[in-house]
Amino acid sequence: MRDIDRIDRILNLIRGLWLKNPDLRLGQLLYNYAKFNDADYNREDEVIEAYLKQYYDRYVSNKFLR
Repeated sequence: MRDIDRIDRILNLIRGLWLKNPDLRLGQLLYNYAKFNDADYNREDEVIEAYLKQYYDRYVSNKFLR
């Protein structure tokens, strides 16, 4: 069984990104993330979580997306 805690970790990253960019619609936010990582639908959750952390660190911590 997959780690159920991954859901909260991933959603918290998305939540943090969205709170910093409240004017974006959810689809826009996820599209921007996918474009940043050249994402596809076959990635494991751990890979997606790592990419979300990189995206969060780059765009939220460094305030690029404000």
